Amino acid sequence: MAPGMDERLSALEHSTEYEQRTWRRLAERLGEKGYGTGADDLLDALVLALTARAPADEFHRLPPDPPRDAADLPMQMVYRRPEPFDIDG
Repeated sequence: MAPGMDERLSALEHSTEYEQRTWRRLAERLGEKGYGTGADDLLDALVLALTARAPADEFHRLPPDPPRDAADLPMQMVYRRPEPFDIDG
């Protein structure tokens, strides 16, 4: 199993926002249609969707005040968690 797959699967399994086995049904349907989408790509998309749907108190960024790239986009990691990571401790 690819690195991080267990964490992504765990996030999906503990989510109340997706019906159980949703990702498996999606992977099967995409495979039937011949799209060639890998399970890791599908898991990434579903976990990103969970992060995007996070309530304001579970939506966090690292670093809190990120630098910007040449296109003026923030260079940061966004994650969903009840409490922000303690990076100072």
